Parts: sequence; structure tokens; C-alpha cells
Amino acid sequence: MLGHLCLNRQAEGRVLVSLRPEQLVMESPCADGPAGEIMAREFKGHDQTYRVHVDGSEVIIQTHGSCPWRVGDRVALKPLEPAVIVEHPHDGGHAN
Repeated sequence: MLGHLCLNRQAEGRVLVSLRPEQLVMESPCADGPAGEIMAREFKGHDQTYRVHVDGSEVIIQTHGSCPWRVGDRVALKPLEPAVIVEHPHDGGHAN
């Protein structure tokens, strides 16, 4: 859904990862990269919560209050930090 991600530790095969809403930023989509559509925006004064539909899933992003994106915009999502592995088949299915 978000393309290749940096991970907090080494892994092989499929893994379940977690990214916090404030660890994601929105940017203009590339022609060949994954993109989603902003479905909702909740302004909270000092920050905003966005709900972005990407490949059949909803991703929540929390950003500063002056973020310019609007409902209906197409955006690419970029993680600011490595994703945390939550489940990995080689360690019994649980994160260490």
C-alpha cells in the first residue's frame, strides 16, 4: 500500500508493521508510485487529522494545522521514521 518501507529491524518475507499517524506526511504523488485520496479532514486548531483511502484501506495521518491538502486531493504518503515490526513469522509471530 505504501511501497517499500524502512523497518526498525531486519526481516525477511511478509511482516505486519505499524506507523504512528504523526510519522506520515503527505506529498504530491509520483506518476509511478502509490497514491491515495483524502476522504476526510478534521481541523483541531494546532493540528489536523486526515483520513486517506489507499488501495482499499484507510490510513490516518496527523499533521500541523496549516497543512494545505483538502478532501478529494490525491497524495502520496511518506513515512518520516522506520516502520515498527509488530508481527514476524520468524519470531513466533510477535515483535521482540
